[in-house]
Amino acid sequence: MPQAENKKRLRDVMAEAADGKQADQSEMNAIVMGKMTKVLPFFMFFIMISVPGALALYYAVSNLVAVAQQGYLLKKDEEEMEEIADEPSLAPSKKATAKAREKAAKTATITKIKASDTKKKEKK
Repeated sequence: MPQAENKKRLRDVMAEAADGKQADQSEMNAIVMGKMTKVLPFFMFFIMISVPGALALYYAVSNLVAVAQQGYLLKKDEEEMEEIADEPSLAPSKKATAKAREKAAKTATITKIKASDTKKKEKK
């Protein structure tokens, strides 16, 4: 999946902001997340030194499982997106989508739920 390589540093974005350019929020988020992925493991290591071993082991194992799960899901999502991109697109007309919405609206069902009166039960 193609990704845009953004090699701007936080310092560069802040310098542009000082010159009057509006900083792009997504660009700022990407820079901060990049910094966090590099610094946070060291920070967590020093925190985990002071806790009991079982807690540190639990935290490490759960993070490894989460990383593996995320990698699997992102890979699966990437394959699915590539399959969707390879399919020929059929642009539906506005009338067809309006008719489909109208049909879906007509087939909707409404379920009414009546609450039982608790005051009548208390009097008995």
